Amino acid sequence: MQKAAKGRKYLAVHAHFYQPPRENPWTGDIPPQDSAFPYNDWNERIARECYIPNAYARINDSMGRAVEMVNNYEYLNFNFGPTLLTWMEKRYPAYYAKIIRAAAETRAKHGHSNAIAQAYNHSILPLASFNDRLTQVLWGLADFERRFGFKAEAMWLPETAADENTLRLLIDQGLRYVILSPYQAEKIRPMNSETWTDVSTGHFETGRPYAWIDRTPAGEPLENRAITLFFYNGPLSKAVAFEGALKNSESFAALLAANFEDSAQNDQLLGLAIDGETFGHHHKFADMTLAHAFRHEIKKHGIETINFSTYLDAHPAIHEAEIKKGPDGDGTSWSCAHGVRRWKGGCDCGGEGGGQTDWRMPFRASLNWLRDAATEIYTAQAQGLLKDIWRARNEYIGLFSVPTRRNAEVFLEEHSSRPLSPLEKTRALKLLELQKEINFMFTSCGWFFSDISRIEPVQNLKYAARAAVILRELGFKNIEPGFAAILEQAPSNYPDLGNGRKIYETQARAPLPTWETVAAFRLAAKFLFGLPGYSGPPPEQKGAAVPLPGPGHTLFTLLSGETAVSGDLETVTGKLVEENPLTLDNRVVSFLYARQDSELPTVWFAAPEKLEEFRRIAKTRNMNAFHAETAAFKADAVSFDDFSQENKSAVIKGFVRSIRHKNRGLLSKIVHDYLYVFEKNPKIALSGFVGVKHEVETYAAEVFEILFDEFSLSRNPDLLDKIYTQAETLKRHRLEIRFPAPPLKAADCALTALSEATASPSPENLARLVKLLKTARYLSLHDAFFHLQNGLSELFAKVIAAPAQWTPYAALIKELYENSEIIIEHFPQKLDKLSRTHGAIINN
Repeated sequence: MQKAAKGRKYLAVHAHFYQPPRENPWTGDIPPQDSAFPYNDWNERIARECYIPNAYARINDSMGRAVEMVNNYEYLNFNFGPTLLTWMEKRYPAYYAKIIRAAAETRAKHGHSNAIAQAYNHSILPLASFNDRLTQVLWGLADFERRFGFKAEAMWLPETAADENTLRLLIDQGLRYVILSPYQAEKIRPMNSETWTDVSTGHFETGRPYAWIDRTPAGEPLENRAITLFFYNGPLSKAVAFEGALKNSESFAALLAANFEDSAQNDQLLGLAIDGETFGHHHKFADMTLAHAFRHEIKKHGIETINFSTYLDAHPAIHEAEIKKGPDGDGTSWSCAHGVRRWKGGCDCGGEGGGQTDWRMPFRASLNWLRDAATEIYTAQAQGLLKDIWRARNEYIGLFSVPTRRNAEVFLEEHSSRPLSPLEKTRALKLLELQKEINFMFTSCGWFFSDISRIEPVQNLKYAARAAVILRELGFKNIEPGFAAILEQAPSNYPDLGNGRKIYETQARAPLPTWETVAAFRLAAKFLFGLPGYSGPPPEQKGAAVPLPGPGHTLFTLLSGETAVSGDLETVTGKLVEENPLTLDNRVVSFLYARQDSELPTVWFAAPEKLEEFRRIAKTRNMNAFHAETAAFKADAVSFDDFSQENKSAVIKGFVRSIRHKNRGLLSKIVHDYLYVFEKNPKIALSGFVGVKHEVETYAAEVFEILFDEFSLSRNPDLLDKIYTQAETLKRHRLEIRFPAPPLKAADCALTALSEATASPSPENLARLVKLLKTARYLSLHDAFFHLQNGLSELFAKVIAAPAQWTPYAALIKELYENSEIIIEHFPQKLDKLSRTHGAIINN
């Protein structure tokens, strides 16, 4: 008798990758976040610990060498927050592209992509107004399609917060499924059955899809109005997220296998849903555990990975489910035991350390009040400018995602109700920017933790402050006091911080950056330090146009710069142009920048026709005269005291760096003189003198830090040669040099060298890459080596795929391979063969 065929075992792991938007809404920059040290901010830190490693998850041998590099995004069902991808696209375009490719490749392979969309900036949808809820969904879907090149089939609901109206909205958009917690289910039944089973405890069969069917008020099902619900396995997801299930891939696979029935004749699905940051950030090396499990361990148990859409094709829902309404009728979520009260007040979820959470209700009430006032103004003011004010808002995502003047003009052509004057165009676009800010101020993280003074609620308050500024610019100056009065009712757990109003006024609103303070900082950064991101011809080239990053989406262009140095006084005069494609605003000013000796600079701004006056004043070479004469025509002066705290920090760090750079020669000579003694006396080993060895290592680390900083700014190959030569010398003396190369600069250096070598292969570019790789090894530059190893895995794959193209560089490729700590079977032999082929070509 023939045995019945066994069903297949499927594993779908959804990873929710998300960080709240962190950019200063005035400048577009993310300010330094000390808690993320040594990284500039939490985006940088978590990208390094999680998002990037999951694209290159190592499977190492016993010596720590990478024998496989696994792209976990090819196995995970996943979503990324759109604002996080916006940051990643700018900061790490190569890694961003790898995530996008994984989504496209899984779609080509399986018919459905592993990637799904997310409601745009992670607002709690059941608590949003109808228009805001719709906008969040439409912005998320539009962002997904623009990035990935195809329409999303599903959407991650922030905090899985869901109510029936949210599900109806997803059905309206044609989405196939949504992922929820089992504790959000109320009851289930087989299709066409009259009998419901209560599952409100969360204990039921989650290994199957369920249909949620939209119904009339009388309970009649509506035709073609359904969406599939996948309820993840609660206990197992919790074990992965919080209970250390990812410490070992073998035990993890065994844990997964224990949730399947070996003798089952039907296919089985095990669905998990976890914060993506679990894989490397919350749990170190969990990305590696996941990779080894996906590639090797789960196969031993007959388990296959699958995405939810692909599973749904072969296993359509034959059961239906109803979801809980929540204690207040506005839905439930995966991270609050009281429905969605965590984001509106009324529960103590997230109140770590015993702190009170009474601030949450007035915090939301204040933002609701500001939203309603702004919406009323938008509705009244936009009616005469835009054909359909809500359609225009919903499609504004296309403009603020790609903010160019051309896109702004096209957008207005599409949405204007009539030909608009320049001032009306600017007003219409400011009204839309106001709507963006009031959406951003409801990002869910603002309520998630224990106090209103944390960086997350303060970030929400910054969006509120930006909205208040736009309202004032539009002529509505009396809105902010009402908002602040409600916010005053939100008490902090820290008496010295007072309440929400005080926090708003001291941390979010004041000092508000002005156009002049931002412009002055950009000029100071350019002229003083050449900070990263400031490039172009030097300002002393008359008439040269030098681009500088402006605040937010704006662009500064430096024109007609003239530099003069006389004694200890440095001046620069010129014009600065600002263009804002989101409002079509243009501004041109003349400026005088002056700095004497070691003092901090002052910048004066005036009308463009005052440039010659500034040049005349600059020729007096007298700082006191500058102040007196510019006051005569009311030039606006900006000094260091007017800068924001983050910009003050950047300037001070720049001064410290310049002091160190000035003394590099002295430090280098100290190291050289120390080593000279031992090089002239080879029988005396430096290692025998512990104190002296430590001193040399300390001075050398300082020298390398300065050299690396200079190289990261200039990309001067001579500096790399110097670093490499000195590193070899120190290695010869068996010195251990460890210096804290800033992760951001280490990444930039590595990724730039890789990009040059792969995009334009040449002996020079590849030799430079070899030197950087060896230097990273000699000096234990772990971040640089990490990024280099990632890129080299891609480079070696290209060599294997198209060896003829790389034949002239075989020797350099082999040197890269030998220093990469990557193991590829038979690769050295292939490189030797390429070298012989190249030699034969040369000899012939």
